[in-house]
Amino acid sequence: MMTESSHSKKVGMSMGVLAGMALVVGAWLFVPSYLLSPAPDPVEGSRIFYGEIRRPSHLAQMISAHGIRTLVYVRLGERSLQQLAQERGVCDRLNVKVLSLNLPEDGRAGFEQYDAVLKRLSNPELFPVLVDGRKSDLSLGALIAVYRVVIQSRPALSALDELKDGFGLLVVGQRRKEILALRAHLTRYFDSRAPGATRLRPPARPAATGTAD
Repeated sequence: MMTESSHSKKVGMSMGVLAGMALVVGAWLFVPSYLLSPAPDPVEGSRIFYGEIRRPSHLAQMISAHGIRTLVYVRLGERSLQQLAQERGVCDRLNVKVLSLNLPEDGRAGFEQYDAVLKRLSNPELFPVLVDGRKSDLSLGALIAVYRVVIQSRPALSALDELKDGFGLLVVGQRRKEILALRAHLTRYFDSRAPGATRLRPPARPAATGTAD
């Protein structure tokens, strides 16, 4: 037979669970929409945007907001077949092309693969482009760096510095080694296309302003 004390404990526990659920639901309702569906980041001076796709409705929102014509998967990662099918359905409905580049997770692709990727991204009919990926993805960082240098004609050293800084200043340990390895790999790639592209150049001497006596 349940005593009054045990009954009160059960009621109290139930009320506590309900209160906890109410707090969770309330917190979810008041989370800013930009955290649930963050806008993609632009690659400076281009019509390329990049961001992590949270769900099909988020993808549709990004496509509509930026007039996206092509969705690019740098790598498929841990996506399930169901997720891919849902995202493909969104793209089909909105008449958006889909490209899969299949870059390795560490970003260190073969030079021929970089060349092939850049050839595909040199087609103006593909743009604006949305690249699926997180800022912490090495494969995404590699793609942006090679695009900045080869397509946008940015100085190689500048793009390599952007790559390093893009992952934050507090990266340590194994992650730091991976970033430095990718930077060294891309340095070799840029130098293979234009020997000396990543070599530091001495500053130009200022022009003489005086006149001869």
